[in-house]
Amino acid sequence: SAEGLENRLHDVVGYMDERLKRGLNWLSMMVTMAPLLGLLGTVVGMIRSFAAVGGDIGAPTVITGGVSEALVATATGLSVAIVALAIHSWCTDKVNSDIAKLEQKLGSIMDLYIRSQR
Repeated sequence: SAEGLENRLHDVVGYMDERLKRGLNWLSMMVTMAPLLGLLGTVVGMIRSFAAVGGDIGAPTVITGGVSEALVATATGLSVAIVALAIHSWCTDKVNSDIAKLEQKLGSIMDLYIRSQR
């Protein structure tokens, strides 16, 4: 029946949508987590810098080393997040486009089926 075919085609679209979007959750998590890991590295670097100030003020390289570590951690976290966000956006657009094309093709199949039943 036309209703049965329509339900089946709807199920196919739902299944493909789920399969295509499965990996996007991991990318989304990376986008969220990378800056947090960078922030954690920043905090660790700053703690080391302040510990150096409390210990031996005559060791500026220890202080600058901690600040450098903090800045590298921040930059790395942001860089990973920016790249992951760009990839996530591209993949999301691609999946949405592919699902729209699939829906269009399945709609055409449904139209052909209905016409053939007349």
